[in-house]
Amino acid sequence: MEMYYRVPTWFFGFDIGMEILYACIAALIAYQAYKVYKISEEQTIKHLTVAFGLISLSYIIWAGVNSFIFNTVANAVEGMCIGCLRDIAQGGLYLYTGLFIAGLVSLVYATLNIKKPGVYYLLLGLALTIMTISIQKFATSRVVALFFITYILYHYVGCYKNTHNPCTKTLIIAFTLLLISSIDFLFSPRYYEAYVIGHIFELGAYATFWYALIQIKKHGKQKKN
Repeated sequence: MEMYYRVPTWFFGFDIGMEILYACIAALIAYQAYKVYKISEEQTIKHLTVAFGLISLSYIIWAGVNSFIFNTVANAVEGMCIGCLRDIAQGGLYLYTGLFIAGLVSLVYATLNIKKPGVYYLLLGLALTIMTISIQKFATSRVVALFFITYILYHYVGCYKNTHNPCTKTLIIAFTLLLISSIDFLFSPRYYEAYVIGHIFELGAYATFWYALIQIKKHGKQKKN
């Protein structure tokens, strides 16, 4: 049976709050991107809206799974067998990883700046197929995420070299923290410290995404003036 991650008792509950916070930040980014899309009707902005919307939904699912496990264990729910608990948690985690990967695929597709839906279908299909046929599905999803995040980082580093835009620099920091978090989560089935550290790096990543959103809004106001 696949081991997903180890969680220290003292941290269980804090992680749920963090995941809800990530979901809120991703949802705010999606909302702001949608507002821009309604004005510009740019397809790239549309894909960013979809990407962060999917990422937000994935964290809601993850927080829901952890909350369900926490409440079930804490309240010692009668009639809930270990196998049923495992199956519900497993299904929720697979849904979380699928949505998170779909969000990253949408981000990658946005950076490619092409109008070929077939490419999106191919990227998403290959990623989900690899995860489905893998024995260690949760670990595989983290490896797939690493490849996508690495590519996104490569794209933004290239953009920063050409423009030296401070907003782009902030995004590079955010995705770097997300990359470190994904690497760290690979070790969470063996070491509970990795689960805690991974969440801390994710918190840093989404705090930086929030700061990038503020920078982008300020930049937009300056352009209007």
